[in-house]
Amino acid sequence: MSVTYSRINQIFISRLRRLEESIRESSNIVHDATKGALREAYLRDFLNDIMPPNLSIGSGFICDCFGTISPQIDFILAEKNQIPSIALMENIALIPVETALLAIEMKSIIKSNTKDQLQKQYDEFNKMKPVVVVQPGEEIEQTNNFPILLSLIALESEVKKETLVEWFKSIPTLLNICIIGKYSIKIKKYGISDCEIIKGANYIETLNYFSVVINNCYDNLEKRRKLTYGRGFGRSWIPYIVGHQNV
Repeated sequence: MSVTYSRINQIFISRLRRLEESIRESSNIVHDATKGALREAYLRDFLNDIMPPNLSIGSGFICDCFGTISPQIDFILAEKNQIPSIALMENIALIPVETALLAIEMKSIIKSNTKDQLQKQYDEFNKMKPVVVVQPGEEIEQTNNFPILLSLIALESEVKKETLVEWFKSIPTLLNICIIGKYSIKIKKYGISDCEIIKGANYIETLNYFSVVINNCYDNLEKRRKLTYGRGFGRSWIPYIVGHQNV
């Protein structure tokens, strides 16, 4: 019995093939900064195609209104229409922690020190203090810290698959890892480090990777709405403007 796929699925497979080819072609460029910028641009174009319109895609830094700021992140998925991000230059922005949902790191080759980079991001995210502001002039209300999920995508890996699985145990918010065209690894359930490995034809590992990213962004949004009792974080922009001590 033949399996029929949607036209959209076929389009994404075609675009993933072009994405992989474009990224591999950029390997011939000697200048690392130019090579990195090109690869980010290729992936950004694909992300813009596949991500729902209520999620924004940008590069830059995540911050809170108390002054904590993350290391630079290749791609940040955030909720639109709540709090604006502040552009620092083209495609680089400061994104408030209240709207940041997920951080994606892109690598040509995953190396052993990639884990250190992810661990540092996890540690910095844990220091951040999201807040809720009910009305202007009222005292700000700090929420319990909520997770900014971490994700990793690459062309190759020097690190064995079994070792990558171990990374999920020490980085609790690591959601998934994808080696384009080869395999992806994802947690079976958030908060539990047990993992599942996906591989197969027609970039199923990469399509699954992005579907997991999108699903968990929506799960993260639902958790945050519950934290604010449905009010959202719209008024949390106030302490960024005037300073948290002046709200």
